[in-house]
Amino acid sequence: PYFVARGFAVGILVGDVKADIALLGRGVDSTADLTAISDTGPFLSIAGTLFNPNLHFGITLKGLYRAGGHKEFSPVDLLSGNNIDLESLGGAGLGIDTDVGMTYVFPSKGSRMAGLSLVLNNLVASDFPILKRGTPPKLVRTASVGSFLQWRFSKMVNYVRFLLDLAEFGLGGESDPDLGARTGSFFKHVNLGVEVPIWNFLYLRTGVHQGNITGGLGISIYAAKLDLATYAEEIANGVGRLTSRRWMVRFALGFGAPSPSSVPGRSRGRK
Repeated sequence: PYFVARGFAVGILVGDVKADIALLGRGVDSTADLTAISDTGPFLSIAGTLFNPNLHFGITLKGLYRAGGHKEFSPVDLLSGNNIDLESLGGAGLGIDTDVGMTYVFPSKGSRMAGLSLVLNNLVASDFPILKRGTPPKLVRTASVGSFLQWRFSKMVNYVRFLLDLAEFGLGGESDPDLGARTGSFFKHVNLGVEVPIWNFLYLRTGVHQGNITGGLGISIYAAKLDLATYAEEIANGVGRLTSRRWMVRFALGFGAPSPSSVPGRSRGRK
């Protein structure tokens, strides 16, 4: 759930669970390597312009309760659920962290616009020290650089937007890739994308993520958002070696301003 207004947003993350099971060995010697992380907590964001009407900034404060880790079990334990819970995998605790971002939108030239962004996530790289039990996975401090180039079209197709991101370069925090650390070759951090809105509520998307084709469909109305997407993660250190295809569905309910206009940062309620 969320609420969005001009320059302000608040939301609650409820039981966001990520889990992975790897079966190792054969027969009686087999084991199950279980990795799972659950995050719950409130997010508060503010945004505005800074020094120049084309320079936009945003900051998000978040408080999270995290439980999880990774551990090996016998298949019998895994199937029966004996002594398996998120805290027993590693630990649990409360933490506070923040994200900051800036976007500069170049003065438009006719129907063409362009912009550059810098985002720093998890500046504290929290290890969840409040009421800490065991060793919960830390947050990962990352830096991302993004850019966009778009052309306005018509009322039906409001714009076509092209994007290039150099995303999520690790700057400390969690160091275990199984628990979220960002590693691998430079090309694993390169993302390309295209977005085309139809009547400002149906969004068609495609691109390239870690060397693999992506596709997406978004529906956005006043109080609800639905996103469908497919992409692929490279499990190896380089691209095109060990690909794992993913399918995603996201549904959000909330209230506030309508979806952004075709001019980034100039809508009545950009989140």
